[in-house]
Amino acid sequence: MKISAMMVMAIALVIPITAFAQGIDEDTAKKIDEAVKKGVEYLKAKQQADGSWAGGGNHETLYPEGTTALALFALLKSGIVDRNDPMIVKGFDFIGKNYK
Repeated sequence: MKISAMMVMAIALVIPITAFAQGIDEDTAKKIDEAVKKGVEYLKAKQQADGSWAGGGNHETLYPEGTTALALFALLKSGIVDRNDPMIVKGFDFIGKNYK
């Protein structure tokens, strides 16, 4: 199975949450915060006009709702994007209209 950069970024946004529970130093925490911010900006830039996130992988073409759900989850768990952000609302609207 081929994993796209978008899926890796979405998963990477969720991982730092566990790092904070393990008690990390301040310098590492700052680096994690910067990485999360970059990931959020990346995902924001990749959202399609219809509200979805679609990459180049076969599974993303066949199941755009899954890729969109993963991107939404990562964005919401980042702690940077609010659930009422128009980007989030648009993504959930896409899933609601297209889920089979």
